[in-house]
Amino acid sequence: LSSLANSFHSFSFGTQIDPEWMGFHSLKVFSENFLAPNGQLSLSLTHKFLKILPLTEDLEVLCKSHGRKVLEKNVFFDLTQEQAESLSLKNSSKDEASFFWIESQEYIEASFMTKQEAESFTPKRSDKAFWIHLLKGKFETDSFKLDLNDGLAFDRDENLKLTCTETGEFIWLQVPNV
Repeated sequence: LSSLANSFHSFSFGTQIDPEWMGFHSLKVFSENFLAPNGQLSLSLTHKFLKILPLTEDLEVLCKSHGRKVLEKNVFFDLTQEQAESLSLKNSSKDEASFFWIESQEYIEASFMTKQEAESFTPKRSDKAFWIHLLKGKFETDSFKLDLNDGLAFDRDENLKLTCTETGEFIWLQVPNV
């Protein structure tokens, strides 16, 4: 992005295009971002809906619709494409800020979750697909072991039971089909 920011993407982005991996249903952008101390970054929204999940303190959003707002750590902040006009993020801290940037064509329900060792998570059956991204700890399903920064996508007709094997945190998204 720039000397002030660094980003890691889950899908095709910029010049890194793979037609087989352009998104997951209506989820089109899922990126982990890092902003330098006292850095500011102007951004534009390319899809209809945006969620920002700050993982650190002192991240501010600046835009026409909300003015200047300090975002709460581990709480999603939502904007539509119209609200995101003249959007920038500012890190008011002396430490690097980290956040997730999530764009979609349809509104996505999202949660930041913490689970203790041996605790399980079983999503309710839904007409939507799910996306899970592991932020901390270790989890496993009947078929997979998940570690730091692993993602898991599954369709609505699949059953899933996620068991925490080491206290952890994850992002859970309910993704509408398009």
